[in-house]
Amino acid sequence: MITIDGITEFTGQWAILPARVRYDKQLPANAKLIYAEIAAKINEEGFCFCHNSYFSERLGIKRDTVSTLIKRLEDAEYIRIDVDVSRVNSDRRRIYLTSKPYEWGVSDLNRVPPIKGGTPEKSGTGNKSEGVPDLNPIPIENNNLKYNTPYNPPEAPLAPAEEHGPKWKPERFEKFWAYYPCHKSKKAAVKAWDKLKPSDELLAIIARALTRQMATEEWQRGIGIPYASTYLNNERWTDEFGPAGPKPESPPPGGDVPTWT
Repeated sequence: MITIDGITEFTGQWAILPARVRYDKQLPANAKLIYAEIAAKINEEGFCFCHNSYFSERLGIKRDTVSTLIKRLEDAEYIRIDVDVSRVNSDRRRIYLTSKPYEWGVSDLNRVPPIKGGTPEKSGTGNKSEGVPDLNPIPIENNNLKYNTPYNPPEAPLAPAEEHGPKWKPERFEKFWAYYPCHKSKKAAVKAWDKLKPSDELLAIIARALTRQMATEEWQRGIGIPYASTYLNNERWTDEFGPAGPKPESPPPGGDVPTWT
């Protein structure tokens, strides 16, 4: 059996602390902690049989204080304690959770089920796990099994599309990005694009220059192609194509502007 910091693989991994208990201003914080531990120790029979010494040792609370806090939980009707001296020592006290934290507008008579000599009231508390008897009417999931379901934290929600894409002429950027031969570091390219804020006239110049550059032998072979962010930040459309080559401001034959703009 694996044990880490006093916690074994049989220890319930999760504790339930309903909002009504969690925000009860009449309860001390340690009483809420004990409630959560009771919820974690509910067994397949629907009750917790831990002694005060257990809570004291596990939670670092004085034993006398534990007794007081459990009484506070009982007085608040969040738990129900059944003591039967005829049972063996380890099972004399059984602690049940009540349905009070999960019910609203229910009379006190129906809220706390009787323990001895009667049938507990069934109420709208949701579905219970199989094996949890009606003496423990709230929907407690049995988590004291050896193989507990691991916790999978929810994935962070995606930011709105506008936070991922450019704010300046986003449609034009997407066309530029699709046409550009190097599709790496798009986030940096978006940042450079928004910083540059190219006008329609500048986009026409960039389009002509980019068309010429993509036709060069180096770019055709994949040599010397900068990231799009570098291209925009360093105004690489102004690069000359060779000692005698035309500058990118000069229109290509026919004067047409590439269709991506």
